[in-house]
Amino acid sequence: MSQKDHWQLQDGFEIEKVVTGLSLPINIAFVSNPEKKKGSPLFYVTELYGKIKVITNDYKVSVFAEDLLNYDPDFKMPGTGESGLTGITVREKGDLFASMIYKDGEKYKKLALPNK
Repeated sequence: MSQKDHWQLQDGFEIEKVVTGLSLPINIAFVSNPEKKKGSPLFYVTELYGKIKVITNDYKVSVFAEDLLNYDPDFKMPGTGESGLTGITVREKGDLFASMIYKDGEKYKKLALPNK
């Protein structure tokens, strides 16, 4: 039984693998009106422990931002919440915003990171 056999799809839909090699992907943010020019961003993916990857319209994966955490992840969740990069969105004009948990002394806080 293949992995696709575990999914129930509405008639007319199919599953297609577009990228591999992501490390703990958490969120996906699609560009609302992607440019047609080859290599233009199609969507972004946050990886939990400090990277944002960009996937272009020719399905190439590259690092958009890295080393975003100001602590070494110990792979334990602080408190009862998430750790690391926790959210991402792309605005209509292409601005990218990400949120993350960061360490301030012994406390973890949440921060939104605008793409400038």
